[in-house]
Amino acid sequence: MARTKGSFLCRFGRVDYYRSRYRNRRTRNSICPTDESLGLLEGGVTRLAGKIITHMCAECTPRTVASMLQQMGAMTLSVRTIQRLVGEVHEPYVAIEDEALVKVCSQETIPDEATRMSVSLDGAMVHLRTGAHPIGVDKEVSSCGSN
Repeated sequence: MARTKGSFLCRFGRVDYYRSRYRNRRTRNSICPTDESLGLLEGGVTRLAGKIITHMCAECTPRTVASMLQQMGAMTLSVRTIQRLVGEVHEPYVAIEDEALVKVCSQETIPDEATRMSVSLDGAMVHLRTGAHPIGVDKEVSSCGSN
């Protein structure tokens, strides 16, 4: 058993601590029970700090988030670490994406007089000409199975 310095990032900034590290001589892998019990996310980020960061990423780009965090003086992360953190938080939802889409679509009611619908979470979809479809939208395919 060796004691090594560890650190994690919480909403108040970086916290340094000493932890026990156990190593298997055959595989040379180290285990740090404290790190595992903390449930740290990518880059040694606590779950609450991760929630704050991912919420900020929903509103602006990872580069802007990194800049804002640095200006606040508490949490300092690289843009790439923020991108990996968002990917790690997103990963569990990928497995249920198709099932969730079917469930959400089954609860939607589309009025008979409706001729178009456009939904976007990460950009703007604007019809510039009558009959034209936004870039990236296939006019023959609809997410919810209706045209």
